[in-house]
Amino acid sequence: MGNKGSKAKSSGGGSKGKAAAAPKGPTRMEERSKDHTEIPLKVCVEGLEEVFLDGNKIEVIREETNKWGTLKAVFFENNQIKELPVDIIRAWVQLEEINLSNNPLTVLPPEIGDAWPNLKSLYINDCQIPQVPKEICNWSKLRLLQASNCGITELPEAVGNFENLSQLSMNGNELTSLPESVGKWSKMKKCFLNSNKLESLPASIGGWASLEKFYINDNCLTAIPEEIGECKNLAEFYANENQLETLPAGLGSCMDVDKIYLNSNKLTALPEELGKLKVLELLYLNNNELDALPSTLANCASLKFIHVANNSIEELPEGLEGLGGLKELNLTGNPIQLSDDQKEAFKDSLQMDAAADDDE
Repeated sequence: MGNKGSKAKSSGGGSKGKAAAAPKGPTRMEERSKDHTEIPLKVCVEGLEEVFLDGNKIEVIREETNKWGTLKAVFFENNQIKELPVDIIRAWVQLEEINLSNNPLTVLPPEIGDAWPNLKSLYINDCQIPQVPKEICNWSKLRLLQASNCGITELPEAVGNFENLSQLSMNGNELTSLPESVGKWSKMKKCFLNSNKLESLPASIGGWASLEKFYINDNCLTAIPEEIGECKNLAEFYANENQLETLPAGLGSCMDVDKIYLNSNKLTALPEELGKLKVLELLYLNNNELDALPSTLANCASLKFIHVANNSIEELPEGLEGLGGLKELNLTGNPIQLSDDQKEAFKDSLQMDAAADDDE
């Protein structure tokens, strides 16, 4: 029995034991803003998960990067890359995030739709990519898409496959409409579509049940779909500089809205339903064609800022004096006359033309 124990001990401590594991190489490398004209060979190694190459002068994605089979994130913004070579980048099979913003790219190769099945974040701001290939709509895991100032004219119907998309930034493009399929974006939280040429929005945006911020400034919209009232989590709504003539009553169903900006439109009236917005704090309606405000605004107990400069309002509805938290009431540029009681009630918040004030 003693011999057996001795043998076991000898075997455990002898030359046949496990060899020590080889040390792992780095998983993250940074070569930012170093005036590189090509990708350094020292970052073209296996095992990397994050590579930062932003702010250089790189023009070509070199062949040696086909070793990036474990790469999850790469940052190429602010370089001189003109092309994504498919035969090389298809090796980046684990890629989850890529930033290509501010490069002279003109095309997204369709093949990347199948090459990067795990992609969650894509940044292509300030590239000149007017067409979005339908193949990238295979990215069912995509959560963030930033494609501002790219000259994009339309989105393929297949973008409805972005079922996990929660943030979209496509400011400064040439979009005139959105496909109905965007209604499938039930996880959308932040949508920025400023400075496009949108003429209408699909009723299907009512499917954006998670929407919190919706910015559609500087477009050509004449109406907002009634279905916006189904976006129950909406908190910030910006639609300045459009051609809006009316607002949907459904907006009054967005009980979490605390900011509404509708400056520089063609609104002639507001829906009474706005009075349901109990947490509304900021209401900006400068440069419209309003001749009155709904009396129900007096029910918006959280209102702090009401700006209605440069409209045609002649009198205020009764009850606004009861808004104890009001900090600014801008009536500049309206043919309005206030009673002495109203002047007293709004003395700490009132902004209006001196001439109109003197008339009373």
